[in-house]
Amino acid sequence: MVKVKKWSRRVVWMVAIWCASVLLLAGVGMLFRL
Repeated sequence: MVKVKKWSRRVVWMVAIWCASVLLLAGVGMLFRL
């Protein structure tokens, strides 16, 4: 159970960081387009 919880936490952090990086890239792209 603990191992699964730790793994799920890592996955959540990875997804959160990935989403943040995608949003930042999209924001930069919009700024360059403007």
